[in-house]
Amino acid sequence: MCGVCGFVISHGSSKSVSIESLQRMNRTMINRGPDGEGYYYKNGKIGLGSRRLKIIDLSESARMPMTNETNTIQVVFNGEIYNFQSIRDVLIKEGHIFKSKGDTEVIVHAYEKWGINCFNKFNGMFAIAIWDETKEMLILGRDRVGIKPLFYYYKGDCFAFASELKPIMDFPQFKKEINLESLFTYISLQNIPAPLSIFNDVFKLEPGKYLEYSKGEINIETYWDLKESCNPATSNQKPEVYAKEIENLLIDSVKQMLVCDVPYGLFLSGGIDSTLIASIMSRISDTKLKSFTIGFDNPKVNEAPYAKKIAKYLGLEHNELYLSQEDLTGLFPFVSQYFDEPFGDISLLPTLLLSKFARKDITVALSGDGGDEFFAGYSRFSRLGNMYSASNKYTLMAVSLLSKFGRKMLRGKIKKISEVFADNKLDHSYSYLMGHISENQISKMSMNKYSKYGKEIAKFEKGEMDMNTYVYYLLAKLYLPSTVLQKTDRASMAFSLEARVPFLDHRLIEYSGTIPFGIKRYRGQDKYLLRKILKSYVPESLTNRPKKGFDAPMDWSHGDAKDMLFHYLDFNKIKNEGYLEPNEVKKIIDQHLSGKINNGSLLWILLSFELWLEKYI
Repeated sequence: MCGVCGFVISHGSSKSVSIESLQRMNRTMINRGPDGEGYYYKNGKIGLGSRRLKIIDLSESARMPMTNETNTIQVVFNGEIYNFQSIRDVLIKEGHIFKSKGDTEVIVHAYEKWGINCFNKFNGMFAIAIWDETKEMLILGRDRVGIKPLFYYYKGDCFAFASELKPIMDFPQFKKEINLESLFTYISLQNIPAPLSIFNDVFKLEPGKYLEYSKGEINIETYWDLKESCNPATSNQKPEVYAKEIENLLIDSVKQMLVCDVPYGLFLSGGIDSTLIASIMSRISDTKLKSFTIGFDNPKVNEAPYAKKIAKYLGLEHNELYLSQEDLTGLFPFVSQYFDEPFGDISLLPTLLLSKFARKDITVALSGDGGDEFFAGYSRFSRLGNMYSASNKYTLMAVSLLSKFGRKMLRGKIKKISEVFADNKLDHSYSYLMGHISENQISKMSMNKYSKYGKEIAKFEKGEMDMNTYVYYLLAKLYLPSTVLQKTDRASMAFSLEARVPFLDHRLIEYSGTIPFGIKRYRGQDKYLLRKILKSYVPESLTNRPKKGFDAPMDWSHGDAKDMLFHYLDFNKIKNEGYLEPNEVKKIIDQHLSGKINNGSLLWILLSFELWLEKYI
C-alpha cells in the first residue's frame, strides 16, 4: 500500500520540472506511506514518486519504483494484487526473474508479457502507473470498482497524476480554478464522481479503465465494465444454490486478503456485512483476531453493543471506542487535511477516529464495504426502484402530482419525502436521496442558476436491466467509489492503515450480477442471501434487527457544532466568496435550527465545502 505521483512533460516543450518539485509532491502524502520513498526522474521531463507502507515483503528489495532487467519499464503502485502469487508462478515458468517477494514486481513482468491486457489479470485494488521508456508512454490503470483513487492533471504539454489532489496542487504547472459544475454536482450528490474533480483540468480516472499518455495526447479505454456484470439469469436457481456459491467466493476472497506480513484485524459494526467477514476470518485465521468498533451515547445510531456480542460469540479480541459530539467536532479543523476534495458524508468523522484507534494495533483492516451495493442492502433505494418499475407507473404519477400541488402545504419529513418523487424523474429522485436538496433549491443556491441537476445519473443508460438492478447499478457506479470507498481509503490512509474489502473481489461482483434482484431482496428482506449464509456462522438473534447505517450523530443547535456552523456559513462570508447564494444558505440553516426541516445532512455538505475552501483556496 502506497501513495503514488508523477509527471510527464512532452518532448519539444520548453517546460521542465525539478526533482525537488517531484519530492515536494510526493511528500504531501507521507501518511499514505511513512516507511519510505522512491523516485524515478529523467531530464525534467519524466518523474515518478512513491510513498511506501510496508505490507508484503518488508525488505528493501520491494522498494518502488520497480523496474525490469533492462530498466525500460518503471512501475509505481498503490494497492494490492491479491492473486500476485499465481501470476508470479506463471511468469517464472516463462523465464521471468524476480528479485522481490511482493506484488509490485509482478506488475512489471505482467506488463512485459501481456502489455496493456495485464490489468485484466489482476485481482485486487490498485492505482498503477507504468512508464514504458521504449514507447515513451505513461500508462495509468485503476481497479475495477474504484477502491483506490487516481487523479490526473492534463493541460497542453503537461501531464501529472497522484493518489490524492495535494501532490497535483504542488505540481508547478497547475493553477487552482474551481470547477463550478463539480461544485454543484457535489452539493446534489454529496460527492464528486469520476471523471470530475473539484478543479478545472484535473480528473479522476474512472474505475475499470486505463489511460495512455504519449506525445501530449491521452487515450482512455475500458478493460472491465460493471454493466456487463448486471445480467441476471433468465431461469432462477434456488436461493440455496446462489448462497453457497457466494459463500465459496467470499471465503476465497478473505483468504487472499489475509496474505500480509504485518498485523491484521477488522472493522466490526455489528451489521450483516462486517459480521459475515468476521465470521469467515475467525475460521480461517491462525491467530486470535482483533476487531474494532466505534460507539455513541445516542442509542439511535449506536451499534457497539451488538458488535460486542458478536465478537464475544466469535471469540475475537474486541476493542471499542465511544465517541462524544466533542470528539467529532474536534476533527472539523483537520478534515480537509485528510480529504483534499469536499466530502459530503459526515460519517467520515467516526471513520477517521476508528482508523486511528485501530492503527495502534494493526496495519491491515478488513471492511464490509460493498455488501449493500451488490446484495441489495439499501431499503430506500429498493423502494425507489420499485416506485419507478413499470408496474407502478400510475402510482408514481399520482404521487408526483400530489407532491407538486401539495408541497407548499406540506411540512417536515412529509415535505422531504414529497420532494423525492415531485418531478417523476429517476435521476432527480436519486439526486435528492443523496444530497437532500431539490433541483429548485440548488438552482436558487447557485449564483449561475446551475441547471444540470441529475446529469451524472442520466448519463448511465438503463439498457436491458430491470429497474431495481439499474438503481443498484447507479449506486455501484456513483455512490460506492465516490463516497463509500473514498471515505474508507482517505480515513484509513490518514493513519497509514490499509483497508481491504472482500465483498469487492471482482469474481464475487460478477457472480452477484447473475442473481435476480427478487432473490437478493427476497420477500422484502434486504440482503436475503447474505443473511442466509450468516445463519450458519452466528445465531440469527445476534443480527436480526433493522439496519442503522454508520452515521455521526450531530446536534447543530449548540456547542462547537453551532459555533462552527455560524462561522463558516456566515452570510457575509458566503456572499464575499461568490460561490453560493447567501440567502438560500441562511434559509437552510434557519429551517434546521427552527425544527421545520431536518437539513442536517445538507448542512454538513455545505460546511465541508467551506472547510475545504478555507484550506486550499
